[in-house]
Amino acid sequence: MKRTLIVVALISVGCGDASTPAPLANRSGGQADATADAGPNAIREPAAVAERFVRAIVSGDRIAAQRELTANAAARVAREPELLQPLGLATVELRIGEVRLLGPAEAAVQVLITEAGSEGADEVGCLLKRDSAKWGVCGLASNAGDGAEPV
Repeated sequence: MKRTLIVVALISVGCGDASTPAPLANRSGGQADATADAGPNAIREPAAVAERFVRAIVSGDRIAAQRELTANAAARVAREPELLQPLGLATVELRIGEVRLLGPAEAAVQVLITEAGSEGADEVGCLLKRDSAKWGVCGLASNAGDGAEPV
C-alpha cells in the first residue's frame, strides 16, 4: 500500500489565502487545542467529511472525492485534474484516528487505512476548512514510503 499512498499525497491542493495558519506538523506544542473546548459534536462533521473523501479516493470514485473538497481545492483540481488520482483499491478498512479543531473553521483529521492482508495501517492526514456552507478537504499529507519524507 505504501506505493499507492504516493498518489494520494499528490493532491496537495491549496487551502486558501496567505492568512492560512502553518500546517499542524509545524505548530508549536504550546498552542491551545480548540478540540478540548469544542466537544465531540464539533469534530463529528469534519471527521465524516475526511472519511468520505478518503473512502472515495481509495475506492476509485473521483466524483465523490471532488464533492468533499473546498471550493479552492475543487477549482485547483479542475485546472490540474492529475492532482486527484483515485486509487481503486478493492478491500480496505478505514478508521478515523485523531481529530483536532485548529480553529473555528479549520480541522486536521487522521485517517488510518488498512489494506486487506496487510499488517498495520497507513496514515493519511486531511486538512479541512469550513466555508459558509460546509466543511471540505483542502490538503493531504501521507508517508510516501520507507525512507522518504512525508508529503
